[in-house]
Amino acid sequence: MSKSNVMPWIDLLPNVESTTFQARRNQIGELMLKAAELTRQAEALRSQAYFNGCSLEADTKGNWAIEVIEQAKRCAG
Repeated sequence: MSKSNVMPWIDLLPNVESTTFQARRNQIGELMLKAAELTRQAEALRSQAYFNGCSLEADTKGNWAIEVIEQAKRCAG
């Protein structure tokens, strides 16, 4: 029997070993693992983008008055 957490009931079907169902289920599990890794990567990129955005805004405050920056933000929507 497979130790898969994805669709574990597949293993309990009669004569399932003579089909491709377990292999197909395992491929689904692999896709889900890849999706989880991509989600982690996306979260890391979002975090980096947020930090870089905060850093850029802080740097603008060294060049322009806060009022000028806030007015630009309002105009930009």
